Amino acid sequence: MNSCILFFKLIRWPNLVIIFLTQWLFQYCVISPLLRSAGLEPQVGVTEFLMIAAAYMLVAAAGYVINDYFDLGLTRSTSPRKYLLPVGSAGVGQFSFIS
Repeated sequence: MNSCILFFKLIRWPNLVIIFLTQWLFQYCVISPLLRSAGLEPQVGVTEFLMIAAAYMLVAAAGYVINDYFDLGLTRSTSPRKYLLPVGSAGVGQFSFIS
């Protein structure tokens, strides 16, 4: 259970929710009404929209992980009591915050 919490902290889930909500609001409150007012039908359906949004969120989550990895040295020097550290020999996915 603790590793799930750390994983969601690592990928910054609130930011991913904001990304999704922004995309959804823009698609269904701006683009679709503008297209319909011009007499056109939106070409992106719900399934396609969800796949595009999921791709953006996966790219953002990967960027957050990469950023945390490359900022590890800086984090160690600025706040030595809290940094991301791999735990165990299993490799990817097992991280722990030292505090």
